[in-house]
Amino acid sequence: MRLNWIFVLFFSVQSGLYSQEIELPTSPLTNLNSNTPLGEQTTNPEINRIISIVNTVESKNNFIDQLNPDSNVSLPFGIIKQTGAVRYTIAIDSMRFLPAGAYFSAYAAIDFPGSTKKLAFRGSNIKFNPSGVIGGEQAKLYLASDHLISINASVSLKLLGNGQNYVVWDCQGFKSINLVGHFIFKKGKLLPDESQTQDSVVTASFQINTENLHDFIASVEITPFKIKGLNDWSFRVTNAIVDMSELNNANSMMFPTGYLNQNPNIVTPQMWTGFYLQALKVKLPREISKAGTRTEINVNNLLIDNMGVSGLFQVNNIMGLSEGSMSGWNFSVEEVGVGFVSNQLVSGHLKGRINIPIMDSAQSLQYNANINFNSTTKEIDYSFVINPVSNIDFNVFSANVSLNNNSNISFQKINGTFKPTATLCGQMAFNHSKFNSNGGKLSFQNVVITSTAPYITNGVFTLHTINGLQPKTSHFPISLNDITFGVNQGVPVFGFSVTLNLSDQTSNSLSVGTSILLKGKIDTSPKTYLGDAPLSVVKTKWKFDKVVINGISVDLQTSPFTLAGTILFKDDDPIYGDAFFGQLNMSIKKVMPNPASVSVCFGSKPSYRYFYLDAKIPVAFNLGSLPIKITRLIGGLYYHMNTNKTTESDFISLNQNFNSVAGNALTYVPSQTTSIGLKAGISYEFLANEVPYNGDLMLDVNFTNSGGLGVVSLAGDVYSMVTINQRPKAPIKGKMAMTYDAQNRIFDALASVNINSYQVITGTGYFKIHIDPQVWYLCVGKPSTPNNISFLGLVNVPSYFMVGNSLESPMAPPAQVAANAGVAGVLGNRNLTQLQSAGGFCAGSRITSSINKGFGLSFFNVAGSFNFDLGFDMMMTNYGENATCSNSSDKIGMNGWLAQGDMYLAMGGAISINGNFKFPGNCPSSTTGHLCGPGHCCCYTINYPCLINTSFNFNVFSGAVTAITSAKAPRPTYFAGQLNCNYDICGKVSGNFNYDFSYGTNCNPISN
Repeated sequence: MRLNWIFVLFFSVQSGLYSQEIELPTSPLTNLNSNTPLGEQTTNPEINRIISIVNTVESKNNFIDQLNPDSNVSLPFGIIKQTGAVRYTIAIDSMRFLPAGAYFSAYAAIDFPGSTKKLAFRGSNIKFNPSGVIGGEQAKLYLASDHLISINASVSLKLLGNGQNYVVWDCQGFKSINLVGHFIFKKGKLLPDESQTQDSVVTASFQINTENLHDFIASVEITPFKIKGLNDWSFRVTNAIVDMSELNNANSMMFPTGYLNQNPNIVTPQMWTGFYLQALKVKLPREISKAGTRTEINVNNLLIDNMGVSGLFQVNNIMGLSEGSMSGWNFSVEEVGVGFVSNQLVSGHLKGRINIPIMDSAQSLQYNANINFNSTTKEIDYSFVINPVSNIDFNVFSANVSLNNNSNISFQKINGTFKPTATLCGQMAFNHSKFNSNGGKLSFQNVVITSTAPYITNGVFTLHTINGLQPKTSHFPISLNDITFGVNQGVPVFGFSVTLNLSDQTSNSLSVGTSILLKGKIDTSPKTYLGDAPLSVVKTKWKFDKVVINGISVDLQTSPFTLAGTILFKDDDPIYGDAFFGQLNMSIKKVMPNPASVSVCFGSKPSYRYFYLDAKIPVAFNLGSLPIKITRLIGGLYYHMNTNKTTESDFISLNQNFNSVAGNALTYVPSQTTSIGLKAGISYEFLANEVPYNGDLMLDVNFTNSGGLGVVSLAGDVYSMVTINQRPKAPIKGKMAMTYDAQNRIFDALASVNINSYQVITGTGYFKIHIDPQVWYLCVGKPSTPNNISFLGLVNVPSYFMVGNSLESPMAPPAQVAANAGVAGVLGNRNLTQLQSAGGFCAGSRITSSINKGFGLSFFNVAGSFNFDLGFDMMMTNYGENATCSNSSDKIGMNGWLAQGDMYLAMGGAISINGNFKFPGNCPSSTTGHLCGPGHCCCYTINYPCLINTSFNFNVFSGAVTAITSAKAPRPTYFAGQLNCNYDICGKVSGNFNYDFSYGTNCNPISN
């Protein structure tokens, strides 16, 4: 039978429906972060009405299997659908007929799994016709209003009546349900992580569309959260499932080990309900994270149930040694494991390595730590244990250390940062080249090292020479007495009182007492780590600084000599590196009663060694068989060092300001580019008396890198005819300098002298010797710079003496001689071959004088002048004792020595009168005259011209004589030359004449 309109009308009337349309209420999205306490929602009349309608249908069992025109049932009625053990009812009520069509209202009240509460859905104005319900969106049943349902004591469910939650059905009844909502975690268990979210509560958002709500398994997005009471641990879920099904579990779900045994109420695993956190990221507390941030690790398989978070995880290789910082101490986390049960941290451990700054930066200690929750302080506690280990380097003291198993590290946790304190026990051996325990061990107990100044606060030490030899410092045997340890002005220091044996002979022991300090260095630098947990710390780097050997006082008194002074050791000095310095005064009875000051230094730099021996010796001694006495010697021998005194004047000043006070004569600075050398100042005098000569010299000797002789030089002052105290008034004084270059075989000597004998005799002169493989010569003056003597300033006598293979040409003759056309054929008669082979020598001199006088009256002057110039350039040549002339068998010269050369003479004079004559004497001039007439008087000027105004210059007499001669002598004696004379008398009588002359026989020598 078809359901026709009459039936429908009858059915509507029977049911007593109102034609009033009931609008579907809507609700805005309720703010999940509101301050309204979470729990069961307050009574909602509409929800109660819907549940009442469904309950009426179910209580009357007024169901049909399918909505069709043949159904014969009264309103309200329900369409029931069984899914497993769950029955879904769609209740129909409120039919009405309008010209536009027929409508009814439908309802559903569905139990939510895990709760006794129902979800109320409704649909109004659902169209239908004789064929049944018209489907589509208009037939959906939407959540009647907002629902807030308590799942358990910790979790509530919130669904909004905003159209996202609905039931889909048709004439056969329920088809599926779609839910979009939030599970809300109460703050008694979980708190939102404010560093990752602004939400005020933790929620798990989901969306599900299912045909069986009691098989509720859906993905959820959970707010980043923290466990209450564990604020330093943060959880960010990346993959999670909510399981409200009592029938199944998620396919990939894994229960933590032992979890089901700890929950006897769970009869089968499928009955478990809660949240399965399949993958999440856990932010570790700051103290076990990379410096400046909170390290995030990947974790799997945690659960949230009605008791909170449960699960176990372990992660390896969290951070390296250079990434973690315990208040500046580097540490690593190689493994972290944590167990949570019912929102409580019940187990945890750490493994890693830690570097105590006193250790070598490349070394570290293995540690293990337990993690526990302190219920009193409500904080996480860590208990660390370090493993005993040997062969650790404490570079700060250049020591090797073995730690005992009672060593430990304790920590304070302040503001998320560990403040570590290490208490170390063990043994150490020193292995520095300058301080070696030679196998001995220094036991130590309770050495306390902290991360804040003063860094070292305690320590007890005992020396043991177990299987060891005698300790040494800088290779000298020592005996250790007292030991001190601590921090001095921020520097870690080991101190030893020692006896130092300076002799290696047991029969002649020389021991001195001193103290040795092993000094470390603590470099501090602020370090800031940026990130989500910024951190500022002070990093410390402990390293070895130096071995300090304090001063050694020496005072040795013996019968033959005394030795007193101080020896110091400089370690890693910025200039000298490592070195021994000694300053001693030594005196020898009857030999050197006045103490001599001797300073020594032997040192090393990283790539070379150096030394110097510096002395101030006031003792006079003779210089071999020479008539010279050395009165002072001051200077030093050095190797790979530069001196601050380098010039001749420096060393002469040292001698002149000599004092015997202990201390260096020179200052020495290491230099790898300088080989071995000797620099000294020397004072000398004539053996018998200082008046004939005395002076000061600088001796400079340097050597090649291979140790061979390099250059020897001697330079300084010489004084004559005065005592040392009268030197400023010395009539004769000079300079001398001698240099010998052994590598290039060059010898060069130069001496210069100045003479000033009471302004009567003055002059200059010098002596020069030069010898090298190509050039040699000896000169006492040169033609260009001759020695010169002046008598009263009237007569000058320049002279020179030369021999060698590189000599200057003869001294140029005066201009009037050089003007003679025959000069070129006469001058320059030298035997260069003989000179170069030292078979002869040449000498030259010149006497010059000139007089200029004059007198005069008022209008004239009489002037007279006279000049005289006589000079020669001669060579003495050794032709051999049996030498003869080419045209004679007679022997020549004196034992074969023959003089030959050139001489010249030039003299001249003149008398002249010059002046100026005027007449009248004051012309030209002018004067003023007067012309007077009747009634007036006039002035006029009269000019007087010069009748005579003339200048005159009369050469009364002038004349000159020049002569040039080439000569040889003796045996035979020969000279030849030319004479020239010119004259002028008052410009009226003048003339000149010249003639050639010769005497004797010219000899062409033949050597024999």
